[in-house]
Order: sequence, then structure tokens, then C-alpha cells
Amino acid sequence: TLINATTGGTSMGNAALDQTAVVVVDDKGNAAIKLTFHSLTFLGQNGYLGEFRRVTDSGVEKATVVEEYVGIYDSFNDPDSQYKDSNVVGKWYPKVVSIPVEPSVKDVNVQVYVSVMESINSGSGTQPAILRIDWDNIEEKEAVLTGSQISVSGDITVNNYIELDDAILNDAGAKVVTTVNGFTSETAVSSAVNTANGYQFPVNVPAKDMTADVEISVVNGQGETVDTYTVSVEDY
Repeated sequence: TLINATTGGTSMGNAALDQTAVVVVDDKGNAAIKLTFHSLTFLGQNGYLGEFRRVTDSGVEKATVVEEYVGIYDSFNDPDSQYKDSNVVGKWYPKVVSIPVEPSVKDVNVQVYVSVMESINSGSGTQPAILRIDWDNIEEKEAVLTGSQISVSGDITVNNYIELDDAILNDAGAKVVTTVNGFTSETAVSSAVNTANGYQFPVNVPAKDMTADVEISVVNGQGETVDTYTVSVEDY
């Protein structure tokens, strides 16, 4: 939850934040939280998060952008707009951002920058806030779908990126099973490519099935389904 740093109530920007986030801990014990933002209507204008920052005793740190709203231009980031904002012009808006966190630390001081607020009142685009994390309801997952990308060469390839924990990575029989319109394929976890966004599992989708759901299941060596996700070319 985003908290207003001045009033202590819920921040106006909280409506643009997905209320469930993903915490990823690396093999050195360093934790980071991935936050997903969507557009927000403010005083009749639609706007996106321009920048997210963590505030520490050492200063202000920009969040790492994990995923962007590629292809979305509005009057603020469009270079040809007369209303363009120099802070975001020519850039894609962040969709998923990541900042370091300390497990069990409930409140994290942050800043949000939103162009639509800056346009309405110069200097108000940057707002201090508190990111409040509900650690009591955290749920450990053996696999987390972190994103998908599309490429086209004959068939359409959907590259799915999944964060996997050690139990799955060390399971020689673990696999990812994908199903498109009744056709099933399998990829061994041991053969997956590790990327900055997670382990990559591509699946080919015929053009005729671009509206069909792509079902993705992570299955351990005992044949048990650990988690299931659904994506589609149309949704992407």
C-alpha cells in the first residue's frame, strides 16, 4: 500500500499500484520487491507513473525498471507534443519496478513522480510517500511468472519468464508444460536459459491461435503441478 507521507492516510497514487507484489531473494540473501503500476485518472486526465525512487539515509535511488509500457505515448512523453514533460519525454512509462527491501521492515520511504500532477501544478509532480509492506501475509512460491515477450517468425513465439526457487532448480525431473488449443509441449527446467527477468520458457503459437489462452504449468519431478499461469498473444 502507498501511504501519504504527510497525512498518514492512503496515498492517491495507491489506486495505480497492484496490491500484491513479488519479493525476490537472491542466493546471497538480498531481497527486492517488484511493484506493478497501471494508469490512473487524476482530475479528468489519464496518467502513468513516470519514476519511482527509494529514499534512504544516503540519498534518493531510482528504482530498477523491470518492464515498461512499450508503445504507449501520451501528451507528456510524446516528443512531438506541445505539453511534453522533460522528465519523461521520449521514454516508455514503467510498468514493473524493483527496489531493495529489508525483510520484516514494514515501511519504506519512497518518492513517486507523475507527469499529470506536474502539469496541473508545477513542482507537485514529485510526491513523498511510504510503501507499506504487509509481511504477515507473504506467501512463499516455488515459481513466479515475471513477464512475457512476443516475437514473430512464421509462428508467434511467446517467451515466458519464470522465477524458480532452489527446490525446482535442483529437481532433475522438473519441467514446464505449455498447452495451446489442446497441443501440449514440455521444456525441462534444467535446459532453460537464465535471464535477468527469470528463466526463459518459449512456446510457439500458430497465428490462428493468437486469441487462445496459453496455459503454463510448472511441474516437479513427482508430476505435481507447482503453479499454473495463463497468457495469450491477444492479451499481450
